[in-house]
Amino acid sequence: MTFSEAYAALERKFQEQVEADNSELGIESSYAHNFIPPGPVDYVLIAMEPSTGVQGQNRKVPPQIARNFSWSVEDFILHYCTREYLCGDGETYHLTDLAKGGMTIRLADKQRERRYESWYPLLEEELRLLNKPGKTRLITIGNVVADFLKRKALCRRVEKILHYSRNAASHRDRAIQPWREQFEEFSESLDLDAFGRSIADVLNDADMNCYIPYRPEGGTEYKLTESRRKLMFHYKNRFNELQDSRDIVLNV
Repeated sequence: MTFSEAYAALERKFQEQVEADNSELGIESSYAHNFIPPGPVDYVLIAMEPSTGVQGQNRKVPPQIARNFSWSVEDFILHYCTREYLCGDGETYHLTDLAKGGMTIRLADKQRERRYESWYPLLEEELRLLNKPGKTRLITIGNVVADFLKRKALCRRVEKILHYSRNAASHRDRAIQPWREQFEEFSESLDLDAFGRSIADVLNDADMNCYIPYRPEGGTEYKLTESRRKLMFHYKNRFNELQDSRDIVLNV
């Protein structure tokens, strides 16, 4: 079985688990397809669950080619920083969620521990498929996933980065306080064209090049505001710290 066939089989299990969540927990969620790499990767970044909040309600991409981690500028900041500051030459990454059922933020706060326990065996299966033994590193996105996975011994140490959600935007300023001067230099040196090209590359890789959400000349939604630049600076710092860490190599 090829990697693509194995991941397609795993996706069917994801869809079945979403249906089980809806039936057993009395919730309404839907499976959100991820960007799928061509094979095992060097870095896996794990978030919580796909959000169908305000941003999700205004999706302009046809559902048949929709992908998770492609609904906001913050999503593409995560892609860009992972490519620019984490992955070395020839290295690859995968973005995923612990639970794969997309739901509103309000609903996600309910029965989370039970859902995560149900999804964890599938996450392990996904990580085994993505793993390059002794090489693949895991990074969690936000406190919730980090706290859950600390109990699972997937790595010697669980490391995290700030969640890119706008709900966590208040933490960005605190994250960069010790490096205020360096942040100003970083902000002024950002290459907006490179950021735009990164978005196009991500979408092109997933055959979604008909959907380009970033327009430098557009409204506030599409600008790299100071808050978004702080998020990028945080990711740059953390990725530089974690790039060579042996403590976050997967143990699956």
